[in-house]
Amino acid sequence: MPPLYLRIIGLPGAPEVAHPMQLKITTNTGKIFIAADIFPEEAPAPTVGQYNLQDLAADMLTSEVLLGIPLAGSRYINLEIPQFVVREWQNVVNQTKSSNLHI
Repeated sequence: MPPLYLRIIGLPGAPEVAHPMQLKITTNTGKIFIAADIFPEEAPAPTVGQYNLQDLAADMLTSEVLLGIPLAGSRYINLEIPQFVVREWQNVVNQTKSSNLHI
């Protein structure tokens, strides 16, 4: 399966994403997953984060999730991702597995 990354981009003036910090993903059942930061040295912009979901996709993408985006000072912005969006992510993962598409 090709790499699967989630890139989060904030608009100018948004809080800066802390690097190298992991993305915290919490499911509606309370299960917590951690995704590694792939910009450990320097991101393309201060409000950009990108995380490796390769090993997590099959397990976590089943229902709505809460993303904990790391900020400076050990703070997080929590972003609720509804189930219909998570289903779209799962469709992309499944299509990629079945057709060997690169995303």
